[in-house]
Amino acid sequence: MRQEEREKIEDITRLLNDLMAHNYTYFIKALLMVEKEIDDMEIIDKMYQMYISNDQMTLLHESFDDILMEIENEKEERRNDLLEEK
Repeated sequence: MRQEEREKIEDITRLLNDLMAHNYTYFIKALLMVEKEIDDMEIIDKMYQMYISNDQMTLLHESFDDILMEIENEKEERRNDLLEEK
C-alpha cells in the first residue's frame, strides 16, 4: 500500500473512532441512513434497536469474516512455503 493511501486511511480510521467514542448511537444511526438511504427516523430508530439488541449482528456483512480468514490462510501458506524452501 502506498504511504499516502495508508495515511489517508489512518486519518479516516481515527475520525471514525472519535465519532464512535463521542456518541455510538448517533454513529450507528448515521451509518444506517447513509448505507440504506433512509431518512425516516422512525425506521432508523427501529433498525438501531434491533441491531443493538442482537449480539450476533455485526455492522459489516459476515462475508468479510470469510474473506479475512481466506486471506490470512493464504498468507500463512505462503509463509510456510517460504520456510520449507530454506
